[in-house]
Amino acid sequence: MWKHFLLLGRSGIRLAGRRVLCYPVWDIKTGGVRPFLAFGGRPLGKFTFVETGVPGIVVIEPTVFGDDRGYFMETFRADDFAAAGIAGPFVQDNCSKSRKGVLRGLHFQRENTQGKLVRVTRGCVFDVGVDLRPNSPHSGRWAAAELSEENRRMLYVAPGFAHGFLVL
Repeated sequence: MWKHFLLLGRSGIRLAGRRVLCYPVWDIKTGGVRPFLAFGGRPLGKFTFVETGVPGIVVIEPTVFGDDRGYFMETFRADDFAAAGIAGPFVQDNCSKSRKGVLRGLHFQRENTQGKLVRVTRGCVFDVGVDLRPNSPHSGRWAAAELSEENRRMLYVAPGFAHGFLVL
């Protein structure tokens, strides 16, 4: 991300009672100056999208803002996800609870395929996506990630993929 910006300076501001750094940056792509807010050295409201080697499966690491009171993080932002190639709309939100040792999946839809954005709010899972698209050059390939309440990672599994997880 930083390769497209030139840092021009730094000043401190207060946001919600917390000291936040404000960096004026020169955006090399657009040729304009804009503020860039950071908390603890990380940009506000951004995600890190990590490719897995299987196109259509992406690990998403949100920016987490924490202190002694707890933490805050965005779990979805349409413009950031679209810029990373994850197009919406997201039309359904599900929640499941499983005991340690439970294996769920692999689930998929033949018609009306669905993309999935998966995250764990308590515990830990080994989460897997498998490319089942019939004409995909990656058909049969899979990728996995450990998702937990501690690492706060998410996994995006594109439409046409099977999805499942093992509760650790």
